[in-house]
Amino acid sequence: MSAPSVGRLIVVTNQRPFPTFHGANADAGRLILALRSAGWKMRLVSWRDGITEDSGLAIINSTVERYVEEPMFAVRPKMEWRTPAFAQARAIADERRDEIVAEASRFAPDLVLSIGLYGASLGVHIARSLGVPHVYRSQAIEHEYHAQLFDLERQRIPRSAVGRALRLVHDESRQRAIARVEESVLGSSKVVLEISAEDAQIRRSRCGLRIEHLPPCAPEVEDPVTGDRPIDVLYLGNLFMENNRVGLIWFLDEVFPILRLAQPHMKVIVAGKSFDRSFEQWIAKTGVLVLPNVPDAHRLFRSAKIAVNPIFSGNGTNVKTIDSLWFGCGLVTTAVGVQGYDFEYGLNLRVAHTPVEFAYAVLDRLARWPSCSPQAQHNRLLRYSIAAQGNRVSQIFSMLGSARPAAI
Repeated sequence: MSAPSVGRLIVVTNQRPFPTFHGANADAGRLILALRSAGWKMRLVSWRDGITEDSGLAIINSTVERYVEEPMFAVRPKMEWRTPAFAQARAIADERRDEIVAEASRFAPDLVLSIGLYGASLGVHIARSLGVPHVYRSQAIEHEYHAQLFDLERQRIPRSAVGRALRLVHDESRQRAIARVEESVLGSSKVVLEISAEDAQIRRSRCGLRIEHLPPCAPEVEDPVTGDRPIDVLYLGNLFMENNRVGLIWFLDEVFPILRLAQPHMKVIVAGKSFDRSFEQWIAKTGVLVLPNVPDAHRLFRSAKIAVNPIFSGNGTNVKTIDSLWFGCGLVTTAVGVQGYDFEYGLNLRVAHTPVEFAYAVLDRLARWPSCSPQAQHNRLLRYSIAAQGNRVSQIFSMLGSARPAAI
């Protein structure tokens, strides 16, 4: 029989989805909110890491019927060349896994949804044990994404020729391990919800799976475009991600001096999750204001005229792109920053790649502010809203067949 338009879901995420502090985490949390808005009843399973904040528990408990959180590294890790460390950190002992399956069985879900790759093996196991479809929310083509990150790390860390060769062999083995996990999860899924339009096309060309493009949701907030905007230029992103660091260094070294020469009193803020005090100090020395680990990223977007996203590598999508536009900011980014989206015309958006082009685009957006009213821009993006995405994913789920036998 067909799964109902709304019903019951077991949701598995890589880590606690609230509070949101990076793109993958935000995507998971917003998708859960979208499902709630559509009427789905959910139970959530995720993992706790060293930076998990308890402030998200209130929204979790008000959104799902039950929350189960597992500790990371509960099982002794194996060699990384066989299983990637990200997945090993989320391994669960057989006895505990059986308990989770038994509890899931009592909930009688119609589907199991895994958001993100590294906890998805548990989602696949639950779905198989209960005889219901497994759906995978892909946030990137992970083995290709990490290959880019590994390459950036090798370029940054000075090594001897032998050291570089050994590191290359190690990175290639890690990439193959990620690819094996990804292939297993994809092959066990009834449908793949791909976050990026380009990645969805690539997936369809490589396999016979059912691939649906489901872009990230915009934040769930009230009045996202009202109020004053005292910040001229805002960069907001994870300061520990290698591709973000490379792009931010380029912006501060190559672009910011041009901006400061043109407008000496321009207010520029760099904010984001950080664990590296020395990198924060280097950023501050360039003359911008650094705000690490801000509790409310939305407040910054609401206060900024222009957001910048200088990123040159990565696949999937940048959630900060939809966030900045949703809150009415003008956005200057590279082509990588808008990949995965299929935006319509009329947005306050510029794509630039050289330092001069990037600086000119920022100055031009500031001079014309607001060239597109924040409210008009927000209205053009309503198909990314929590409610719209909840309806979209429910339509996809309604076309899946549930193998769960009816209760007797």
